[in-house]
Amino acid sequence: MDKPDIESKVIAFIKESVHQENPVEIKGTTSFNDLGLDSMDVAQLLFEAEDAFGISFDMEKAADIACIGDIASYIAKHRVAA
Repeated sequence: MDKPDIESKVIAFIKESVHQENPVEIKGTTSFNDLGLDSMDVAQLLFEAEDAFGISFDMEKAADIACIGDIASYIAKHRVAA
């Protein structure tokens, strides 16, 4: 699975996980601020993504994750091929 495929899956996951009062279009460049998420929301989202995608986020490196595309890149780089 390549990064665009992973990004599509991450976007679908985000749409299911994040409940927005005023939904925004979610794409790779969508930031957590755009989604109205604070740092605790982001941490929870990453924990849920770990389960959904079968990976572990290094929480020190996770601090550099600022948008949906960053999550997809991290997953593409760290997931174990099935």
